[in-house]
Amino acid sequence: MSERTNRLKKNTFLVFLGSIGAKLVSFLMLPLYTKWLSVEEYGLADILTVYVTFLLSLVTCCISESIFVFPKGEEQAKQKKYYSSSMIFLLIILSITALFFFVADIISINYGINNSFTENIWLIYFMLLSEIIMKVSQQFARSIDKMGVYSITGIINALSMALFGFIIIPLYGVAGYVWSMICAHLVAGLYAFFFSKSYIYFGFNFFHKDSLLQMLRYSIPLIPNSVMWWIVHAVNRPIMEMNLGLHDIGLYAVANKFPSVINMFFGVFTTAWQISVLEEFKKEGYSLFFNKFFRLIFVILTVILVFMILFSKLLVDLFIDESYVEAWKFIPILCLGSFFACISGIIGTHFSATKESKYYFYSSIWGAIVAISLNILLIPSFKLYGACFAVVISFLIMSGSRIMYCWKYIQIKNLSFYILLLVFITILIYAYITELNTILLYTYALVFLGLIIYFNKNVIFYAAQELKKSIYRRK
Repeated sequence: MSERTNRLKKNTFLVFLGSIGAKLVSFLMLPLYTKWLSVEEYGLADILTVYVTFLLSLVTCCISESIFVFPKGEEQAKQKKYYSSSMIFLLIILSITALFFFVADIISINYGINNSFTENIWLIYFMLLSEIIMKVSQQFARSIDKMGVYSITGIINALSMALFGFIIIPLYGVAGYVWSMICAHLVAGLYAFFFSKSYIYFGFNFFHKDSLLQMLRYSIPLIPNSVMWWIVHAVNRPIMEMNLGLHDIGLYAVANKFPSVINMFFGVFTTAWQISVLEEFKKEGYSLFFNKFFRLIFVILTVILVFMILFSKLLVDLFIDESYVEAWKFIPILCLGSFFACISGIIGTHFSATKESKYYFYSSIWGAIVAISLNILLIPSFKLYGACFAVVISFLIMSGSRIMYCWKYIQIKNLSFYILLLVFITILIYAYITELNTILLYTYALVFLGLIIYFNKNVIFYAAQELKKSIYRRK
C-alpha cells in the first residue's frame, strides 16, 4: 500500500509539474506576445487555434485517449500492436485530410472565398499535424509509465514556444507566432517519442486490425462530447469574426487568458477531489461529506473570483501591452464563466462515482445549445459583452443541469446561500465594470469577503480537521 501511495504521489506531482510549469511559462510570455503582435494578429492566432482544436477530435477520432488506455499495463507485444496500429491509422487520416485541404484550397481560390480559415488553411494543417504528433507521443509515454517524460514534454513545449517566439515572432508577426507553435509541438513530440523509447513499439508489421477497431470503438463515442465542449468554449470566435472582426477576438483572447489561471489550478485539485468522491461514495455520511466540501470549494472559488475581479485592471496594466488595455472590462465576466465551469466540474465528479457518464454528455448538450443560441443573439447587439454573457450563461446552465441530474443521489443543501453569493458577485462585477466609486467598491468587497469567511468558519474548520486526519492516516 505504501508503494502504491508513493507512486500516486509521484505521478500526481509530475502531472502537476508538467501542467502548471508549461502553462506558467506560456502565461509569462503573454506580455511579449502582446508587444510583438497587434490586437488583430493576436485575434487571428486565437481563431486559428480554435479551428485546430475543433479539427483535432474529428480528424483523429479522439484516438489519443485510446493510446493511453489500451496499452496501459499490457505486455510489450500487445503494446506494439496498439501503438503501431494507431500510428498507421493517423498517417492515413492525415494524408486524407491533406487531400481535403488541397481541394478546399482550390475551391476557395476559384470562388473567392476569403476568411481566416481559407486564407490560412495550410498553417492550420501544420498546426494540426504538430499537435497530433505531440499529443500522441505524450499520451503513449504516459501509458508505458514514462511519467517523467510525459511531464517534461509539456515544459519543453512551452520553453520551445518561448525560444522560437523570441527568434521568429518579431520578424514575421502572426505567421511567426504560428510557426513557433508548430516547431515547439514538433520538438516536444520528438522528445517524448525518443526519450520514452516509443520507437521500439512502432513497425508496419505490428499493425493489427482488431486492435485498431477495439481502440476506435472506445474513442469514437468521445467525439460528440468533445465537440460539445468546443462549442461552449469556442463557437463564439467564428461568430465574432463574422460580426465584429479580428480586433475584438484579440481583446477577447487576451482577456480569457486570466480566467484560465482559475481553471489551471482547479484542474489539479479536481483530480484529488474525484478520488475522494470515489472513495466516499456509498459510505454512510457521503451526503454530508459532499455538501460540506462542495460548500468549501464554492467559498474558495468565490474568494479567488473576488480578487480576480478587483485586480483585473492592474493585471492588464502589468502583463499586457497598452494596445490591449480594453481587455480588463471583460475579465470579471469571463472569470464568472470560469467559476461556473469549475462548479460544473465539481458536480460532474459525482457521475464518475455513479458510473453514469451519460450525464456528462447530456449537460454538455444543454451548454452547447445555449452557447450557439446566445452567441448568435447577443454578439450582434452587445458585441464582446454578448460573447462574455453567452459563456457565463452556458456554464451556468451546464452546472444547473448537472445538479438536477445528480439530485436523485444527492441534494445540494442551502441552495439559497449559493444564489445569494452569486447575486453579491454579480453586483460586484457590475460596480467594477461601470467604475463606480472606488472606496465604496473595495469596502463592499472587503465586507463581502469578511461575511463569507465568518459564516463559513465551521465548514473551514471541518475541512482542516479532515485534512489533518488524512495526513495522519497516510503517516
